Amino acid sequence: MDGRSLLPLLRSNARSVVPSDDTVLAAAAAGGLATWRQAHLVEYLATSGVVNTPPGTDDHLKDNSNNTFIGLRIQNATTNLAYFEFTDATTDWGFERIDFCEMYDLRQDPHQLQNICSRASAAVRAGLHAQLRKQFTCAGPTCD
Repeated sequence: MDGRSLLPLLRSNARSVVPSDDTVLAAAAAGGLATWRQAHLVEYLATSGVVNTPPGTDDHLKDNSNNTFIGLRIQNATTNLAYFEFTDATTDWGFERIDFCEMYDLRQDPHQLQNICSRASAAVRAGLHAQLRKQFTCAGPTCD
């Protein structure tokens, strides 16, 4: 994970445990976490056609290469969003050709059942894509 240490956040309020979402959001709203990243990169690189064959059973596909994605988990005082871009790991390790996107408003849809990506404006999708690419290509301690 590139960027700054999470240790100060984990030790917030003189505790050595992770604070609850409500505590983090309240601190962010009060300016206490204003410098902390509120959008976090999520990556999953699928394996290509892995088949699990337990004794005495039919083959079962465990994973497929087109289940490869990068995404953002954005949570702050006004937004609770998950945004993902999918590609095929066998042909596009750099995420240059996005097959499709998923976006979920986690306040309204905490179980991620309604993909709202196609309903978002082109400007919103372009902004999320740019933010995602910035975090995906960032490396080292200067990532914010």
